[in-house]
Amino acid sequence: MKLSPSHAYEDQKANHIWNKYDTAKQDVFWGNYEKLIAENKRSQLNKPQKTNKKVEKIKYQTFERSTSAYLFNFLLVFLSPVIGVGIASEGGPAFIIAVVFILCLTISIAAARTFNNFEVDNNYFYVHKPFCFTRTPFKWSEIDAVILQKMKSDDHVSFYIKLKTKSNEYEFSYGLNGATHKKLITIIRKKIPNTTFKKINC
Repeated sequence: MKLSPSHAYEDQKANHIWNKYDTAKQDVFWGNYEKLIAENKRSQLNKPQKTNKKVEKIKYQTFERSTSAYLFNFLLVFLSPVIGVGIASEGGPAFIIAVVFILCLTISIAAARTFNNFEVDNNYFYVHKPFCFTRTPFKWSEIDAVILQKMKSDDHVSFYIKLKTKSNEYEFSYGLNGATHKKLITIIRKKIPNTTFKKINC
């Protein structure tokens, strides 16, 4: 078996010490030999350990809100403007009509902007807004931290996911729950160890 250069050198030193073995000077011999053993142990400890840990690649996956949540937001997004137009067509004071229409339109836009699904692959975390037809990618390597926030007021509880990148912070409404939530968080933690939960009372 071929020895590595370091092992060959250590064997040469050991042979050199043994060649000088003298029963009359055993204390000197064993002192030198123990010193060689100690040096060998230190060299083994200082050697970098090779790691064969295989990094598991993440396949593309989607994490979507429940069907009932989707249908509810669908109605808010698309029916609110229709209701506003219907009320306006009935006639009445212009001011009231304008207020009702703007209110319905605001509800529609808010519902569209706050409804988020999420997607992942090995390189990116995506925020998908299906009602806005947008899909925003965030590179895993540029995300420093992920914070899941629970904001609680007297009569309302809302959840948000905050991404802290090297240059900015982004906050999105978060509506996943159950097994879908657990699966996504498991993946996020593998990619971003600095993932925390925060509760805020308003």
